[in-house]
Amino acid sequence: MRDPEESGGPDRFRRIFESATLGIHLYQLRVDGTLVITAANPASARMSGIEPGSLAGRPVAEAFPSLAGTGHLARLCEVAASGGGFRLDAVPWEDAGVSGIFDIHAFQVAPGEVAVTFAEISERLRAAEALRASEEKYRLLVENQTDLVVKVDLEGRFLFVSPSYCRLFGKSEAELVGKTFMPLVHEEDRAPTAKAMEALFVPPHAAYVEQRALTAQGWRWLAWADTAILDAEGRVAEIVGVGRDITELRGTQDRLKQGEKLEAIGRLAGGVAHDFNNQLTGILSGAELLREELSGTPALLSVVESIRDSALRSARLTRQLLAFARKDTRRVVAVDLRRTLEDVAALLRRSIDKRIAVACKADAVPATIRGDPDRLHAAILNLALNARDAMPGGGSLTLAAEFVHLDEARCAALPFDVAPGPHVAVRVSDTGTGLSPAARAHLFEPFFTTKGPGKGSGLGLAEVYGTVQALHGGISVESEPEKGTSVTLFLPAVTAEALPEGDAVPPAPGRRLRVLVADDEPNVRRSLAILLRSAGHTAVECAGGREAVERFARDAKEIDVVVLDMMMPDLGGREVFARLRATRPDIPVVVSSGFGAGEIEPLLQEGSVHFLQKPYTSEQLARMLSAATGRPSEA
Repeated sequence: MRDPEESGGPDRFRRIFESATLGIHLYQLRVDGTLVITAANPASARMSGIEPGSLAGRPVAEAFPSLAGTGHLARLCEVAASGGGFRLDAVPWEDAGVSGIFDIHAFQVAPGEVAVTFAEISERLRAAEALRASEEKYRLLVENQTDLVVKVDLEGRFLFVSPSYCRLFGKSEAELVGKTFMPLVHEEDRAPTAKAMEALFVPPHAAYVEQRALTAQGWRWLAWADTAILDAEGRVAEIVGVGRDITELRGTQDRLKQGEKLEAIGRLAGGVAHDFNNQLTGILSGAELLREELSGTPALLSVVESIRDSALRSARLTRQLLAFARKDTRRVVAVDLRRTLEDVAALLRRSIDKRIAVACKADAVPATIRGDPDRLHAAILNLALNARDAMPGGGSLTLAAEFVHLDEARCAALPFDVAPGPHVAVRVSDTGTGLSPAARAHLFEPFFTTKGPGKGSGLGLAEVYGTVQALHGGISVESEPEKGTSVTLFLPAVTAEALPEGDAVPPAPGRRLRVLVADDEPNVRRSLAILLRSAGHTAVECAGGREAVERFARDAKEIDVVVLDMMMPDLGGREVFARLRATRPDIPVVVSSGFGAGEIEPLLQEGSVHFLQKPYTSEQLARMLSAATGRPSEA
């Protein structure tokens, strides 16, 4: 048996008593019922400021008077006599130099003896209160912010969801916690979401992902910034995500991309139309000459007429392309769209399937805009014919116009740059097959069509797009498969009277002209020269802008009129025009271009400047020469 002294014996417990960080008092219950202090350790002295020696032998009620009034003294006597113990949490104590908040534990150590341990917890309580206040502040922040906040485990199960998340998804926190988030994500976005979250497991433990989620409002685009929470070993333990609804932002971005794409296609279409018009000018001019030469040969004449008609139809096709590219400017007058709608409705009632009911509705207030009436008529008719084609079994086709005032919010929702203010809304609605989202995304692109092979050129709506763009208007399309389509054109309204349209100058016989022709395209230049000479005029051919300037400097007095191409590689048409006018300010100039007049609008404001769209017939050329020189001419 080991000696008590070898294992420490009573001294071991004395050392524990004296080195303990808890305050310890020993009390003894005397026969007369008085509870007396028998010992106090150094830790208690540090807490109370009372030396242990000054407490020994003193009654507890005398040393700590407040105990007698609280009932704690009676409980201590009971523990000393009967055993057991009790614990008091967060007891304020201000007595005999003791001041603070303590946790107190009392227990019997021997019959008639009780030990009391106590720990000062004021700092701990202050820290806990500070933590509680901090947590409350961040709880309020999380619960009241509009951004979505979630915390998930490594399996994607919700550990926390903010009230904003619950509101968006129409679910309570109890319904979401413990469930995985991935079933709420669109099927097409689940793999990209999982891929993006792999970045959370490597520094800097952050990820960003955009996904569609099924909310209480339907499918919405959400952007998530995710951060991993690491444990003490540096391993990912949980994931916190902060999300934001970006559905409207995505819509704006998509509209911007669509506008940029259509703009790029427009530039391409304009370039194609310009080059094609140059070629058509040669074809049409040749057909015009052959028609005169073969007037006595009916069989060959019919072939030439066919060539001429094909060239004219092709020219109309290029005008549609130029309208889409916004490079074709026509006459501008005040147009009452109510009358235009009535004309289109009357035409439709005479020509389309009688199973389609055509209705025309227009406000009594003026619906006047400034534009080209022919292009506007064609745009509305194009929409109406598309609506007709969407109802092969019959239905309702409605044309409507109303005066509206667009505010900034409504303008921002339109795919074009539309200025707030008064507009005329022209709406063409049908009850047909409707359009899929994919079809709506390409609706106004050239050559895009939902019709079968051979049943549509795909340029009708592209021309509508160009017409609306040229008028600084906007287009809104509402459609769902099998629920019909409604296309609305928003066109800036005016109250001005119609602009003077001007009278066309008919071709008539007159004096012969000396015409300087400047065009770098050999086919165009040669064809125009042949047309002029066949009419008895003199054609001075110049293969480029520089040659035209040099020739004009020598023969300025002998030149009656200049036919000038705008796109020449050595010296552009604008520069040539400036130099010609510097030499002779009164020289009449006919600008001829495969683009529309929109490309040279500032130039047309100069005196004696006229525009001739390629390709042109001999009659159009003669009329233009007459208008430019102010006297009849032949062609």
